[in-house]
Amino acid sequence: MDPRPFEAQAEVRRAELRQAAAQRTYAAAKYKRALELVKANAISKEELETRRFEMQNAEAEEALAKAQLETALLNLEFTQIRAPISGKLGEILLKEGNLVKAGQSELTTLIDDQNAYADFKINDKAFLKLVRAGVLGNVPPFAPIQAWFDDGERRYPGELSFTDNAFDPQTLTYTLKLQLKASPELAANRIGRVTLELPISRELMLIPDKAVQTELTDRFVWISSQDGTAQKAKVRVGRLFGSEREILEGLKPEDTVVLSAQQKLRIGTKLRSIEEKAQ
Repeated sequence: MDPRPFEAQAEVRRAELRQAAAQRTYAAAKYKRALELVKANAISKEELETRRFEMQNAEAEEALAKAQLETALLNLEFTQIRAPISGKLGEILLKEGNLVKAGQSELTTLIDDQNAYADFKINDKAFLKLVRAGVLGNVPPFAPIQAWFDDGERRYPGELSFTDNAFDPQTLTYTLKLQLKASPELAANRIGRVTLELPISRELMLIPDKAVQTELTDRFVWISSQDGTAQKAKVRVGRLFGSEREILEGLKPEDTVVLSAQQKLRIGTKLRSIEEKAQ
């Protein structure tokens, strides 16, 4: 677009703004003098109100001129097409003189030359694994997740940069995006395989899964108190590793978990007598 008409309009708006600013300064000075004169009873209060109205009107005119200048500058910006990112241009699809329709005509394509992205989908089972591992959601991961894109010849390390907020109702899959460092080998629309390596805590508390009992909506385990009696410890469980269950809250490393004769246990039961009967 020819920017000259829009540049001229912007200059007109700048001049109007300068004029409005001068009027506002003059009206403010008149009102200030009127304040001094009314104290000496040199002018009436009605005259003071008139001066104040003139000042407020001049302030409003200046604000209007500022808004009109901003509109003119915005219209001037629309005469140029600026790329939102730096990158590599594809084929120029329209030449000078071609008809361009807003929202329909594609000029070219631009690819980010700093970053590459791999979109991939996961099913419900994989989604739950990532959530429980702390990779998705508000739970921080135990360790930085390892992720890479594999094109069949080499691996390109990356990190998760986007997770969708809902499942696709058509495919029942969840969309994620892997951010990679740009490379000439990672051309657009390439197909590969994304691998995520789930982080594992170095300090997990694991107990046999069979020790975890359920009471209504609560989970608990039987532990031995200092006096040798059975006590309940309410716990919050985590992931399952084979036959071992991760305990997130409720137990201390020094606690002794009771596994045998759990059906016969009651709070305060002497554990030695239970063990003797079980034998």
